[in-house]
Amino acid sequence: MDAREVVTRMLRDLCALVIPLECPCGQEGTLLCPSCRTLLQAGAQEVQSVCDALQIVAAARVRERSGAPPEPVGVDYRSPFPVLALGEYAGALQRLVVQWKNGGALLHTGALAQALAPVVRDIVGSEDPALYRLVPVPSRPGSRIRRGEDHMALLARALSRRTGVEVLTVRGSLSGSQAGKGARQRRRRTFRAAGAAAARDRGRDPARGPAPDHPRVILLDDVVTTGSTLRALHEGSPAGAAAVAAVVVASARWPAPVRL
Repeated sequence: MDAREVVTRMLRDLCALVIPLECPCGQEGTLLCPSCRTLLQAGAQEVQSVCDALQIVAAARVRERSGAPPEPVGVDYRSPFPVLALGEYAGALQRLVVQWKNGGALLHTGALAQALAPVVRDIVGSEDPALYRLVPVPSRPGSRIRRGEDHMALLARALSRRTGVEVLTVRGSLSGSQAGKGARQRRRRTFRAAGAAAARDRGRDPARGPAPDHPRVILLDDVVTTGSTLRALHEGSPAGAAAVAAVVVASARWPAPVRL
């Protein structure tokens, strides 16, 4: 063991006296164990098909009948934008998210931003990142006070540093908490913009030139359940109406595997 490794171990042990190192899965001595890091590197998958509140009627299918009116046989749905999630809100990923947003483990923000950065880059593609904005779902004031910080704003800024996509802060309020509500009640969530100026660029560098008049918005949230929060922001805010995609850490429901 060389001198550098000895000093590194001593510093780690000293820091552990102040901030105990423990992965959400329970492994001690590390903030995030290799297994949980691998979980975040699995890549994102589209989950809008299992977000009930995002399903919008696109077309009605009918069957033509000779000598009789057409017979309705089904309805086709579409989502206003794709929703990409790193994984299902269960097991190790659920423990990580809960510890991050409610357990005060904001040090996980960097790892989550690192995992979401490739997803955002894929959305932007070959276009200029300056044409896009990250819009984090606003936290309720009570939640921010209880947690001591706006975890979604922290994640958005960390993601912005890694992708070059600037953050657009939406000002307004989402109706009520979703805790303890059923799927039907969750779908009724609404967003009320605060005054005429519903959004603003946060900490924009003037050297980057003027902001685009109509930026393409990437919504950002921690967990999607029915999609009601994303839909409320999409319908209640000019920024949300410009959404081209939503990126979330986890989805409460996961699409069934496609059988070939």
